[in-house]
Amino acid sequence: MRSWCPGGGSDKKDCPSGTKGNETGLANCFACEAGKYQDQQGQSMCLGCDLGGYCRESAVVPTRCEAGTFGNRTNRTTQDDCFICPAGSSCALGASENT
Repeated sequence: MRSWCPGGGSDKKDCPSGTKGNETGLANCFACEAGKYQDQQGQSMCLGCDLGGYCRESAVVPTRCEAGTFGNRTNRTTQDDCFICPAGSSCALGASENT
């Protein structure tokens, strides 16, 4: 588990979800960068955003691509990274491909 010490003191706290701590005893945790997320506390790294969604900075969970769009790539950062479903096909909320 990675922790940080508010104000540089000795009261350790786990880094919150949406952040990472790559050293023990940090003065601050680091936000997960856009395209990544972390759904657990006290972690040393963030996870790549899944297919069918995108992750903004400090994401705790991926946001699913809107219905009518799909996300067939990982590490996407905004809804604009989701592709519009082609005419004649359908794409449910969080789709990773058109059907």
